[in-house]
Amino acid sequence: MNKKIIIWIGIILLLFNLVTALGIRPSKTMHTFEKGQDFSGEFWVVNNDAQAITTTISVEGGLSTFVTIQEKELHFRENEDAKAVHFVVKLPSVVPAGISSANIVVERNLAQTDLGTISSKVIVKHKIIVEGPYPDKYIENKLNFRDDGGKITL
Repeated sequence: MNKKIIIWIGIILLLFNLVTALGIRPSKTMHTFEKGQDFSGEFWVVNNDAQAITTTISVEGGLSTFVTIQEKELHFRENEDAKAVHFVVKLPSVVPAGISSANIVVERNLAQTDLGTISSKVIVKHKIIVEGPYPDKYIENKLNFRDDGGKITL
């Protein structure tokens, strides 16, 4: 085996010990739209490595303007393994047919590091899925294709 490959494999194995684990449970919330009905929910951010960390929480996606989160930041101590994040979704009076969604993004804040240090940022997402009402006659399409150079196969 090439020496460069062995060195890279060694570096990757060493980095596995430095990666911190941050998780979310459950990973998604599903809701069927009913006119005039808002809903709320919660999910848990899990600190698997029992480290003192700080996370920033934000919302993105198509329904992001309708989602309000109560916690903008979470501060974990070493002895805290999970914290709840609460959200409220105030939907408009009309939601398009089919699936609409938003993501609540939990991003680990990086600690100050020395110059020349390589670090990575952990980002996990909780997906909020709202299924809008379908009319009596409704078609949903999906196009699958593969580009093989100059030939496109449908």
